[in-house]
Amino acid sequence: MVFVGDGDERHPFAITDRTPREYRVPAVDETPESASSGTLTGVADVVVAVSDLDAAVDEFRRSYRFPTPARWTDGDFGATLASFPGQPVTLAEPDGSKSWLTDRLDDVGPGPCSYLLGTDDVDAAHDRYALSTPTAWGGEKDDRRVSWVDSNRLGTTVGVADDGD
Repeated sequence: MVFVGDGDERHPFAITDRTPREYRVPAVDETPESASSGTLTGVADVVVAVSDLDAAVDEFRRSYRFPTPARWTDGDFGATLASFPGQPVTLAEPDGSKSWLTDRLDDVGPGPCSYLLGTDDVDAAHDRYALSTPTAWGGEKDDRRVSWVDSNRLGTTVGVADDGD
C-alpha cells in the first residue's frame, strides 16, 4: 500500500518486484494441474473502500490519469461504486446504511476491501467453486456478471467476474 499525492486515500497498485520472473511464475510445462485447468484467469479488479467517493475519484484521476468513471449503486454490495474504463479498480463508498463496508472503513480506513478474480465463464466458475448465484456488476461493464465466495467461510469479500473482454 502507498499514499499517492496529497490525499489520504490508500492506493493498492504500486509494486516493484525485481526477482526474475522464473522464480515467481512456473513455466507452462511446470504449471500445477490445479492452476492450469481452472476457470480463473487472475485478479480482474480490486475494489477500494473510500469514505468520500467524489474525492477518491478526483484523487485517482489526478494520480493515475484515469478516465471519467462509470458510477452505479449496488444494493447487494451496499455501496455506490465507480469503475474506471480499462482499469482494474473500482471505488466503493458505503450507501449510508450500517454494513460490513462501513465497519471496514471504521476499523481499517480506506483501502482494498474486495477482489474480483477473472473468468471466461462465470457459470462454470459458479459450479466448480460453489459461489453465489451470478448477478450484474454495473458501471461501464454493465453486462458483466459477478458471483461471490461465501464471505463467512473465507473471512473476506472475493468474487469471480466475467473478464469483460
